[in-house]
Formats: sequence, structure tokens, C-alpha cells
Amino acid sequence: MPSCAVHGGFSYPSRRPSVDSDVVGDLPIGYHDGTMAETKGKKILIAEDDKFLAKAYEAKLEKSGFEVTIAKDGEEALRMMKETKPDLVLLDLVMPVKNGFEVLEEISKDATLKKIPIIIVSNLGQEADVMHGKELGVADYLVKAEYSLQQVTDLIASKVR
Repeated sequence: MPSCAVHGGFSYPSRRPSVDSDVVGDLPIGYHDGTMAETKGKKILIAEDDKFLAKAYEAKLEKSGFEVTIAKDGEEALRMMKETKPDLVLLDLVMPVKNGFEVLEEISKDATLKKIPIIIVSNLGQEADVMHGKELGVADYLVKAEYSLQQVTDLIASKVR
């Protein structure tokens, strides 16, 4: 029996899924029941300095009906959040200029920005990092290697409904 990781109240198997998979895999029943109509027009900001990964997220999210913008560093992410008022932000922690935790600190001081759900998607998976993210108000914390693009897309869809 595979071990499980719990993030944001959901329990997922601790296995490395295929990044390009369209299979929902082991997500809870009903998790992938959203339609494109529910996501159409919802704005997602991806704050990710890895160009390949950012483009992969963008393609998958746009295919699911989301409007997507990409910020390559934390400073640009903050500026774009203020300009575009996204419905949700996917936030990497290890980025140039301002890291994800610095971005979260600034968001916590802004009454408008702190209402936007943030999902951390990072390679940092230490318990201390997860706890720090939760203390700063993130909606969820995912370790990149443990989630497929489809699983991330499904989680986003559930958060912006």
C-alpha cells in the first residue's frame, strides 16, 4: 500500500505521477467533475521562474478554460496581482528577485491581495516550509514532484468555483 501525503485537507498517494498525464489518478471521487463552463474566464496567475514548467501549466490550464498569465519572479508576481486581480495564484517559492515567502509576506499586508487564494507549488517539501506557508495563509501547498498537471488543474478548479 503506498504511503499518503496530506495537503490542504486532501490525501493523495505519495508517488510520482506522470507530468503529462490527463488521467485524474487517485483524486477523490467527484474532484474532476467540473466543466469548462465553470473555469471559463477565471484568471490564474502562475508565478514560476522555470519557463518549461510555467508553459506546461499555462497550456494545461488554458486547455481547461482558464485565462492564464505568467510572472517569472516574485516582484513581477506582486505587480501582476495588483494589475490583473487573478482568481487564484500558483506560487513557486524559489524564484529570483523576491522568493515566494517574501511575496506571501507582502500579500498579507494588502487587504485586497490577501483575499486571493494562493497555492504553493514548490520543490521545497520540508514540514517547516509547509507550516510557514500555512501560517502565511496559503490555500494549499503542493510538492511539484508529487502531482500531475491534471491534479493541479483539478485542485485549481475546485478552489475557484
